[in-house]
Amino acid sequence: MSGALQGRSRFWDAARGVAILAVIWIHMPTGASFQGGEHAWNFDYWIASRQFLNFPVALFLFLAGYFVKPQRVTPPGLWLRGRIKRLLIPYLIWTSVYGLAEVAQDPGSLQRPFELLGQIIIGSVAAHLYFVVVLIQLTVLTPLLVKAAAQRWGSVLFSVTPVYVAFMYWFAFATGDLPELYNYFFPAWFAFYYGGIWVRVRGVKAFSTRISIMAVAIAAVVSVVEAYWLLSVSMTTGFAASQLKVSSILYAFAVIALVLSWHKLKPDAGVPGLVYLGERSYGIYFVHMIWIMGFGFMVERLHLFEALPVLPAIQVVGIALVLGLSVASISITRKLISKKYAAHLLGF
Repeated sequence: MSGALQGRSRFWDAARGVAILAVIWIHMPTGASFQGGEHAWNFDYWIASRQFLNFPVALFLFLAGYFVKPQRVTPPGLWLRGRIKRLLIPYLIWTSVYGLAEVAQDPGSLQRPFELLGQIIIGSVAAHLYFVVVLIQLTVLTPLLVKAAAQRWGSVLFSVTPVYVAFMYWFAFATGDLPELYNYFFPAWFAFYYGGIWVRVRGVKAFSTRISIMAVAIAAVVSVVEAYWLLSVSMTTGFAASQLKVSSILYAFAVIALVLSWHKLKPDAGVPGLVYLGERSYGIYFVHMIWIMGFGFMVERLHLFEALPVLPAIQVVGIALVLGLSVASISITRKLISKKYAAHLLGF
C-alpha cells in the first residue's frame, strides 16, 4: 500500500494544486467574444491555450479513484454512507448558495420556481458543480468497480467512456450542438475514475517520463488541430474547447501518465505553493466561482475588453484575484467556525 494512503502526500497535493489552478484558468473570461473581430488573436490564444488546460477534472477523478482503499469498501453500505455524506452536505449547501446568486442576477427566475429548484438539485446553477454530481454517481458505483478491476474481464469497462463519447459526437453532428448536460453523466468521465481504481488494485508498470512528455506534447497538438477542425465544420466553440473531445481525453490520460512517472521518480516532491493550494483544492473548487462571477461583473462594468483587449493579461489578473480571495475565504471561514465544521459543511 502506498504511503500516500496513510496521510497527505506532498506530491499528490502539488498535483491537485496544479489542477485547481487549471480549473480557475478555464473559468476565466473566454475569448469567444473576440472571434472574427478586430482583436481575433485573443480568440486563437483562448482556443489554443484551452487545449493545454483540458486535464484537471480528469486528474481529480483519477485521483479520487486512485485513493479508494479497496479493503475499506467492504461492507459497501457503511462505506457509501460515509462517502456520500461527505460529498452531499457541501454540495447541497453550495448549490443553494449559487442558486441564491442566480436569483440575485436574475430576479425573474423566482417566477420559474420549479425550474430553479431543478437547477439547484442537479447543480446546473453553477457551471462547475457537475464535477460533484459526477463524483457522487461514481462513488455509488465504487464497490462494484473495485470488484470489477480485480476480474479478468475488468478491462472491458474502459469501453464505457468511448461509447458515450461516440454518442456525443453523433448527437453533435446530427443537431449542431452537444447534448444538454452531457458532462453531468458518469459515463463521460468513467474511464478516468475507473483508471484510478485500476491502478490502485492492479498497479502499473513504470511509465517513461520522456515518453510521457512526448505523449503530452503530441496529444496537445492534436487537440489544437481537432479544435480548429470542429470549428471549420461549424461545431460550437464549446465543443472545440471541451475536455471531452477525443483528443482532450487522450491528452488528459497522457498528463496522468506523466504525473505517475514523476511520482515514481520523486514520490515526496512538491512545490510548497502548489502543496498549499492542493490541500485546499476541494474548498477552492467550491468557492472560486463566486469570485469568478464577481470578476466577470467587474470586467463587464469597466468595459475591460474594450479598454484592454488583451485576454491573457485580463486572465492573469483574474486568476490572481480569484485565487487570493478563494484562499482567504477558506482561511477566514476556518477561523470563524473551526476547521472541522468548515470541512464538514463547506468542503473547506
